[in-house]
Amino acid sequence: MGATVIGGDRNTSVSVNPSYFSAILDLGTFPTESDRALPVRSAGTISNVSINVGATGTSRSVNFRKNGVNSNVTFTLANGTSGTFASGASDHWAAGDTLDIQCNDSTSPPFTFVWLTGLFTADSGTFGFHEASTVGLLNSPQFSYFGAQWATGVRTPYLIRAPGTAQNLTVSLFSNTSATNDIFTSVKNAVAGAMTVTVTAGATGVFEDTTNSDALVSGNTFAYEWSSGGSSLGGTAGCSFNYSSTTSELPGGQHSSLTFNASNRFVGPFYGYAAPVTTEATLARSIPNGGTTSRMRGFVNVNSMSGTFTSNFRVNSVSVNQLLTIAAGTTGSFEDTTHSDTFGTSDLINYMFSGGTSGSISFPWTGMVFVPAAPPAVPSFGWFMPLSEPVRVKPGLGPHLQQFLAYSPDPLTIIPFSWFAALSEPVRTKPTAMPMAQQYTAYVPEPTVVTPFSWFAALTEPVRVKPGLGAHLQQFFAAPTQLRPNPTATADLDATDNNHDVFLGGGTEFNRVISGEAGARELKFTGAEIGVPIVVTPAVSGSPVTVSPTVSGFPVTVTVPVSGFPVPIIAGARVSISIVPAS
Repeated sequence: MGATVIGGDRNTSVSVNPSYFSAILDLGTFPTESDRALPVRSAGTISNVSINVGATGTSRSVNFRKNGVNSNVTFTLANGTSGTFASGASDHWAAGDTLDIQCNDSTSPPFTFVWLTGLFTADSGTFGFHEASTVGLLNSPQFSYFGAQWATGVRTPYLIRAPGTAQNLTVSLFSNTSATNDIFTSVKNAVAGAMTVTVTAGATGVFEDTTNSDALVSGNTFAYEWSSGGSSLGGTAGCSFNYSSTTSELPGGQHSSLTFNASNRFVGPFYGYAAPVTTEATLARSIPNGGTTSRMRGFVNVNSMSGTFTSNFRVNSVSVNQLLTIAAGTTGSFEDTTHSDTFGTSDLINYMFSGGTSGSISFPWTGMVFVPAAPPAVPSFGWFMPLSEPVRVKPGLGPHLQQFLAYSPDPLTIIPFSWFAALSEPVRTKPTAMPMAQQYTAYVPEPTVVTPFSWFAALTEPVRVKPGLGAHLQQFFAAPTQLRPNPTATADLDATDNNHDVFLGGGTEFNRVISGEAGARELKFTGAEIGVPIVVTPAVSGSPVTVSPTVSGFPVTVTVPVSGFPVPIIAGARVSISIVPAS
């Protein structure tokens, strides 16, 4: 839903009581309400209405009318008061309801109606009203545009910059002396458009094309034409405009024959039917909720100014961004395609004309595009629309009082203990030393092997270790095998030098001999002994085996037969023979 601006400038007295205007306040007045009450074709709300009046007149009132009766939007003006008056009321018009403005004044001189402004907000989309000024139409053909007066001559239609659809061409007449039918048509891009209204000769009232429409895009031109008929019609034509977005047209009105004046001159910001004034505050006004205007433009059809002429957009009596600069003697279309201006709810806006050295200039039309500011949010508390949830703010310290960096502990766990909610298992924490008392680096043992002993898991075989001395108790290096502890035959020999003693020993074994050992040990050196294994070869029974061991550096020759053998050995040695039979 986008809001469009209604209202305009008049700055002249209301001479007929009562008088009727459309939502676009203009110069002409209608004496009969039924000739001026126009149907609203898109449901919406009129709000934020303000008027400016002079101090003359008594029993004054201004009323927005719906279907011939006063709406909520009314003004009752105390005698002798002047200036700007605002209505805080609003009212809704359904599609098909009629809309007009009634002015009442019970005495003479009548009061001066300076200007009017307000907003129309459609229930859906963006919808506006645009029409030409009310004036007597003397001879056809004549043309008019958004906010312009009717005139004969070359078509110079209004330049569209806010796309949309023009629809419901409406003709309202309060007088008609034509002897033939009068035809009104829309004009798109300088040729006849789709909308047309035919008024029967002599008829007055409101006539409407409810079927046809003209789609308009930026760069198209649009106008109204009274193309045939008689003469002396009193009234005007207009249409509804269904915009494609929230951007709408804000026609600046017509400014004809502006002659050179050394002083700056000022006109209202839209539908400026009033003549330019030298006091800026007279026609400056605000637009409810504010907004943004851009694409300031105008058409010059007459220019005899001998110097450069400028048109500035003003906010609070200060020239802002948008302006038109028109060189002396030039005509045609002029547009500021670069700048835009934003203003607030209470800002006063208007145009200022200045420059030139002599001569005059005429604008058949001027205009801008308007994007309203978003209205403030208002909570609804109607019967079927409950209040929305308020925004709840958690109480707390302001940021400047909060700790910059704080430790955040785990949240407190609340244990439910309602009837059907059993207490949950508590969290059990194993007692342990505080981190400051714990070992920094600890030995981590191998995990304990747990032997399963459940019903279906049998115990595994234990690891059996052969008994023996530990490695640290074992001899690092061992001498040869010592003599057997129980020799079969033993003798002491005492031979010197090369004298030889002979030891003859033997033994009889009933079982087959499997091994034997002959040994000698010096008696003087009991630590020097040697045991010599006897190799037994049963296949050569009786064959001797000769072994030559060395004891303390002396050769020892031992001749070992299988049974009964001599053993020559050096002196001072003990010789033993051990024979081990088979078991």
